[in-house]
Amino acid sequence: MNQKVICCASQKMLHGLLCWTPARFREWGTAMAAELEAIDHPVELLHWSLGCVGIILRQAIWNICLGACCGAWFWITAKEEGISVRNARMIAVSALLIALGFFLAPSFRQGMSVAADTLDYASWSHRDNSTGEREPERLRINAERERDARMLAYLAIHEDRLDLAAQDADHAVAIDPRWTWVYYVLIYRGTKNWSSRPNLQTALWAKKLREWDPQNAVNYLVDADTNYRITEKNQVLDGKRPRGRYVRYVDQRTGNRPWMEMMARAFDAPKYNSYFQERFDLERDVARQLGSDRPLRLTISMMSHPLPSVIGCSRYERFILSNATNPPDLVQQTRRVIAFGERMMAADTEFEQFIGRSVALDGYKKLQPMAAPADQAFLGARIVQLEIMQHARIGSGITLALAMNARIVETCFVLILLAAMTMAASAAVFIFRRMRKSRAIGIVSYAAVGIMLLASIVAFVAYLPYSQLVAQAMDSRTPVKVGLPLLGTLGSFGMTFLYSVKAHVYGWSILLALLSLAGLWLVVRQFRKPPARPAVVSAG
Repeated sequence: MNQKVICCASQKMLHGLLCWTPARFREWGTAMAAELEAIDHPVELLHWSLGCVGIILRQAIWNICLGACCGAWFWITAKEEGISVRNARMIAVSALLIALGFFLAPSFRQGMSVAADTLDYASWSHRDNSTGEREPERLRINAERERDARMLAYLAIHEDRLDLAAQDADHAVAIDPRWTWVYYVLIYRGTKNWSSRPNLQTALWAKKLREWDPQNAVNYLVDADTNYRITEKNQVLDGKRPRGRYVRYVDQRTGNRPWMEMMARAFDAPKYNSYFQERFDLERDVARQLGSDRPLRLTISMMSHPLPSVIGCSRYERFILSNATNPPDLVQQTRRVIAFGERMMAADTEFEQFIGRSVALDGYKKLQPMAAPADQAFLGARIVQLEIMQHARIGSGITLALAMNARIVETCFVLILLAAMTMAASAAVFIFRRMRKSRAIGIVSYAAVGIMLLASIVAFVAYLPYSQLVAQAMDSRTPVKVGLPLLGTLGSFGMTFLYSVKAHVYGWSILLALLSLAGLWLVVRQFRKPPARPAVVSAG
């Protein structure tokens, strides 16, 4: 019974597919269908029928591709057309193939992806989620099965749901404790939401960070900032303090005893590390593992890495300097401030270095009048050096220098997109009009091909400096102090006219409206009745 059912189903499937194959294959297909009746075993019967179907499908696909290529070649070299028309078609097809060949270059695809991310405002305002909605779940299942702590840590950083991110972080730390720094990112994500009263989860994470890295000043700054935010948030939710934009910073933090204790431990800690290097290594390794070619999104993800409250550091520094009771105590406090500022100046980001120089400057200026005459010259030189560095502009000058290149790449991306739409519309019109000659449409399509080729060449050349900088930044041997500024050059794409909410919303709306009107006009034009022609009366 099973054999008969499988045989009938296979024969019907083969006969159905043979209707779409060339005539020379029909006799072969009929013979193959007849062979099905001679096979006894159902599994062999099914295997035979599937093999025949595979051969038929491969041949059908080959015939379709070959027919399309032959049809295109006959259309290009049509003898009834003039030599100028044939030359124009051959030039247009060659230009189109060259333009499409640019997409084989990884640097060109990368430049187009960066330009596309620039048009997408969501990629600038949210964390990287380039893997899609279902991909993180698949990665999470594989990571848990293979006990891949690195992937779990990556998913915890990029997961929007805090409960699920905490679960991934706990699994990663249980497998490998060196990923405990992930709690640093989750702490700030858990305390930034003002819509609900915070729980004790952030305090537990801060405790784990301190126990894991007790000599790091950042962990004590995190704990101090977390306690202060929780206390202030509870006061706001209880109605004891009005909620406002600047309420968080005008409050007297120095009256909070736990905050003062944590800040004192932070200033006395022997090192300062905000885990930028660890985050950069993780993002870079996973990007290479997943084959992601979206450097702009990696840059945005790194820019979202939290920093401790620098305002708290400044407030504590000014408090201990202004409340020193005697000159020896002031000298001791200034040395504490200078040491903390120097450690912060060795941080990985320019902003932390800027704040560290500011803190150290205050300490040096307080210490200089009380120092020995032999040391005053050194302190004066150090103050001048820090002031010069402090007045230097934050940010790489190469970012501003490449701003014009970014505008060129984005403009070329838009031109390539419009040219592709124009060619697709021209092809649709030719098919819709049953290939009737239209000189205007032919000229438009040829112009679109030329614009695409020219835009591809210009975009490829303009993005070359970025591709070299990104390649250097993605090298595993490049530290974050060098790699992050190199990736920061992609920020020049955010300086262009396309990076704005209005351009994102209204620009695409206007483009879609124009394309819709053009399509509607073509449809109405095709179904419009032609005017009645006058009757022709013969002379005879």
